[in-house]
This record gives sequence, C-alpha cells and structure tokens, in this order.
Amino acid sequence: IVSDRRMASPVVQPESVLRARPDIILVAPEQLAEARRYWRRFPSLPAVQRQAIVSVDDRALTRPGLSLLDALPSLCAQMKPWRAGAR
Repeated sequence: IVSDRRMASPVVQPESVLRARPDIILVAPEQLAEARRYWRRFPSLPAVQRQAIVSVDDRALTRPGLSLLDALPSLCAQMKPWRAGAR
C-alpha cells in the first residue's frame, strides 16, 4: 500500500487501503477490536469478507533491522489461516 519508500514511518490512510483491496489487514493487538469495527463498514473489502483483520503480536515486526527477519516465521504462522486455499 505504501509506495513512497523514502518515508521513515509512513501513515496509511483509509483511502489507500480501500484502493488496494487487501486480503488481510494487520493491526496491533490493542487496535484489533476497533479496527474490526471500523473496517466492517466496508463489506466489499476482501479482508472484511474473509474476516481477515488480524492482530500481529510481535514488536520485532515494527522495528527496522535484522530483528524483522527473526519475526517473519511468527508472522507467517499467524497468517496461515488466511493463505490461499487454507479457508
């Protein structure tokens, strides 16, 4: 969704998410309930249709650096239920 890679901390606007039509939306655990309520307003969004608004409980994913690589297996495991053909 974020095309300007020069930004250190991009802010993703709702309009960008709607245009991108993601299959999965990742949020922090403390934002999960609010995010599900918010995105339910857009029933045509694939992530909403698939009930794929997912909390990612791994702080390493939000920090730039090599720790991100260590966190990827956890992210893949959390996304497994929504991978193509898994549902």
